[in-house]
Amino acid sequence: RLIYYGVNHDFFSKGKAEKAKKKFNLKNNFVVLQSGMIIDTKNQLESVKTIKKVKEKIPNVLLLLAGKVADDKYKKIIDDYIKENSLEKNVLFTGNLSREELRDLYKASDVGLFPIGKQGGWLAPFEMLCSGNLIIVSEEFGAASLIKEFNLGIVSKNYANSLLEIHKNNKDYKRQAKDASLFIKKNLSWKIFTEKMIKAYRDAWGKKH
Repeated sequence: RLIYYGVNHDFFSKGKAEKAKKKFNLKNNFVVLQSGMIIDTKNQLESVKTIKKVKEKIPNVLLLLAGKVADDKYKKIIDDYIKENSLEKNVLFTGNLSREELRDLYKASDVGLFPIGKQGGWLAPFEMLCSGNLIIVSEEFGAASLIKEFNLGIVSKNYANSLLEIHKNNKDYKRQAKDASLFIKKNLSWKIFTEKMIKAYRDAWGKKH
């Protein structure tokens, strides 16, 4: 059986959007957020490439890359791409943030973009959903099947098209994101995780004895 570990909905649903908007000067921007260490497994470069594809149609798009740099060489690759494509005004590295700062940023963003692969990064998209904002994840993302099954976000390999669709129909997707937030509260809490784990251990123990 599969038991999904818990998400702290109570904490991540209480971000203060205005606080983050003021700190990072986000007003009048369409804010796309990717949180996580700056490392190739998180695939931030793909997020930057996505911004390049959509910036003509969404001139006020701003990508926030929130997390500490774990790979200096990879960070330089991203920096070089940003300079080569004149994206300095469309991409912002926030550096490492506290949990409180991160939840404020989740709340202040319009959409979360997570083009990550199978390994790592499971929690961040679900934390983002707690804020009531939609997410886009890769088809290779470990929880893509869960997100698709319960309509919690967009599972895609064409991130640019997905971003344009969300920007165009933002109100509809906001409703979807709010439903997803409620799903997490009801189905992915630490309490539910604990109850299912205890039952799994009891079932396994019962079969053995």
